[in-house]
Amino acid sequence: MEIKHSIPFVYAKAFAYVFVPPLIAYFFLPYSLGVALLSFVYILIAGFFTIYLYLAKEGVCFLFALENIATLIQSGGQFSGVVYSSRDLYVNDDFEVIYREKKRRRRNWLGGLTLYGITPHMDILFIPLNHNKLLEKRNDASQEIQYYVQKTIKQTSRIDLKITNYPMFFGEMETKDRIQIFVILVVTLRVSNIYTFLRNRDPYGRLEEFLLAAFRDFVRSFSTDELIGKGIGEEIEATEMVSMLGKQFFDYLTSSPSKTNIRIEVNDRRMKIEDLGLEIINFSVLDIGLKDEAARKAAELLYEATKKAEVILIEAEAEADKIGILANAEANRIEVIGRMCEKFNVSVSLKLLLEKMGVAEANYLFYHGDFAKGIPKGTVPQFTEDDFKRLLEKVLEEYK
Repeated sequence: MEIKHSIPFVYAKAFAYVFVPPLIAYFFLPYSLGVALLSFVYILIAGFFTIYLYLAKEGVCFLFALENIATLIQSGGQFSGVVYSSRDLYVNDDFEVIYREKKRRRRNWLGGLTLYGITPHMDILFIPLNHNKLLEKRNDASQEIQYYVQKTIKQTSRIDLKITNYPMFFGEMETKDRIQIFVILVVTLRVSNIYTFLRNRDPYGRLEEFLLAAFRDFVRSFSTDELIGKGIGEEIEATEMVSMLGKQFFDYLTSSPSKTNIRIEVNDRRMKIEDLGLEIINFSVLDIGLKDEAARKAAELLYEATKKAEVILIEAEAEADKIGILANAEANRIEVIGRMCEKFNVSVSLKLLLEKMGVAEANYLFYHGDFAKGIPKGTVPQFTEDDFKRLLEKVLEEYK
């Protein structure tokens, strides 16, 4: 709601609607009891419609109470109260938003018309509120939906009292194997105390900073394969893991509130953050992936090359008549493995090599190894025999 005209103009126009016709009748019509009674009835009817159709619309003295939405009222430039309507909630004297034990019958007379005070002594309070907006974009090639979080700022006089979803984008985070990832987290929350919420200059921004710091520590206990679902070694289905990540993060915060510098009160699977006037009901991870697209493609390439070499080894060991396949291009890689294993006295087994290096270390060596230097940024490297040799040599030197 926004007042479109100045306060004196609104009062003058409202006065004209109500009193100008009776004044005209008084000066130009002969006085009689009938004219006086008619003027009095007109003032009553015109006054009601002026309030209902004009003053409430302009937000002067009156406004319409909205269902589960609190309109902020100020007095002398300070927050002083709210106007709202709800069957499920009520706001107490400390401006805490509390659920009713029993739903109240709907009694919104006259559309919730409410007198909140005499303007300008009391007026509607507008605040700047930073807010995140979730955007979706469908990839025409893969038909996958990609999510984006857009930061917005708006002037508003209303606070939603219902449970809402608030999206957040977290970047600059590292997994256990030191790979940078991004996460789009959706927080299901509600405002639990309007006064505390308004006391913070940027409540949603502070909440985002707090959750980013906590999630950054939380995600370090997971490897990239567990979160992304495809890496070096065995294939891992990460969909179920990611679907449970929000619940695990909730349990992580509530299990030890001392991990954060913000007061947390847990009650009935709800996390109340008293310093921000917010109550969190649930977390949900909407999207997660590698921060660097080139690194993601390179990881898939290394994974596929390794699995292909493993298949060749298995087939060659199982059937002697297939020994001829070692003469192809893949044979060069197998020979490199053999020479490296002989040099470092390691058994010739790709599976053993993977077990020795481990998924996390192999990912780390790939992203940070010297053999990847010199590759133009944004391109997917093609693995040659020399590249493979350098990777194996680094791994075997560390794990021999």
